Amino acid sequence: MPAVLSFINISGNRVPKGFKLSCVKLLKRIQKLTGKKFAEVSLVLVTSTKIKILNRQYRRINKVTDVLSFIYQVKPKISGEIFICLSKAKKQSLKFGNSFEQELEFLFVHGCLHLLGYDHIKHYDRLIMEKVEKKILGKDRLAVQNI
Repeated sequence: MPAVLSFINISGNRVPKGFKLSCVKLLKRIQKLTGKKFAEVSLVLVTSTKIKILNRQYRRINKVTDVLSFIYQVKPKISGEIFICLSKAKKQSLKFGNSFEQELEFLFVHGCLHLLGYDHIKHYDRLIMEKVEKKILGKDRLAVQNI
């Protein structure tokens, strides 16, 4: 059974037309390349105010961030929720020279990889995560970013 992807936009802003379909394709690609399976992923697009509240509440960091991931189930398949701040994604797309849709796709992949247990706290782990992101998105699609 394929993974269920829920898409919720409570940001009040529009997303590129093809973004939902891109997420479905990216989720399949992530599963294929990592060998790990998702049961369900909820993608929630939020305001900077909402993501700051979540960041403060769950990470004790009182600032706006681009993406947060929450794992709800690991076995037999992974279930979780990804929050993306649309205004932060828009700013980053300009900063890194990506289209808005490319930046959203990157953040979706980044959030999914966090659900799979990848992180970027240590330099070595960051290099591994970036390698997987490049494999999923394609090398020419991934701008050098400050994760």
